[in-house]
Amino acid sequence: MAPGGAPRLRNLRAFGLIILLPISGGFGQSASLQVLAPERVIEREIGSGEEHGYLVATTSGLALRAAVEQKGIDLELRIEAPDGRELIVVDSPNGTRGAEVLAFRPETSGDHRLVVMARRRGTVTGSYRLELRELPQRSPREESIVAAEMAATRAAALYRKRGREAWTAAVAALREALAHWRGAGEQDVPGRALYLLGVLHRLLDDPGPALEVLTLARDRFAVENDAAGLATVWNELGYLHWSAGRPTPARDGY
Repeated sequence: MAPGGAPRLRNLRAFGLIILLPISGGFGQSASLQVLAPERVIEREIGSGEEHGYLVATTSGLALRAAVEQKGIDLELRIEAPDGRELIVVDSPNGTRGAEVLAFRPETSGDHRLVVMARRRGTVTGSYRLELRELPQRSPREESIVAAEMAATRAAALYRKRGREAWTAAVAALREALAHWRGAGEQDVPGRALYLLGVLHRLLDDPGPALEVLTLARDRFAVENDAAGLATVWNELGYLHWSAGRPTPARDGY
């Protein structure tokens, strides 16, 4: 970026403008880089193997939370440092519906790159809804919520890595997230976190904890009025009952 480029982009962002810049994508096809400001919502179509890049002007220590709602296509979220280093990539076992969430607290100020990536699975076109929010940190309670979101993000990144070691570490990260949420007085933790924890227990051959946590996730998704979440958790519950030789609950789940 040319000297003075970042300040100009931040000023333009304040007026709600979008800047299109050509970039070369490492995950898939080339994409356009847009300036993404907190509280701004972007809705776009995306095809298999494509990636969309967004420029995020950050302040050191200020936590941000990106959430992308998948609509008919399986997506991942990636954040890169100003020098191009990949910081974290997240994915969840929710298929082509539901949200992917990435929380991060940059160590340095500057323009980070947030990337929405579509998995290469056939020839599929879907869409998404992307939103970036600042996470306040003005009180111990708000700090606990930030810590919970950061731990849940680590868990989603570890799930994506696959393998027993990574999944075990992901369970520990989610247990940490739940403790932070509850420490902040948030008794109703997000259904997405409970769902991921249940799936991880199932992958680690722990059917008892998996069934318990997935039942909590089902109840939480119902409260959140999350139809996509309910569909995925019912499918998981059906599989668990079928694997345990309980055909009637399995049929009800599926």
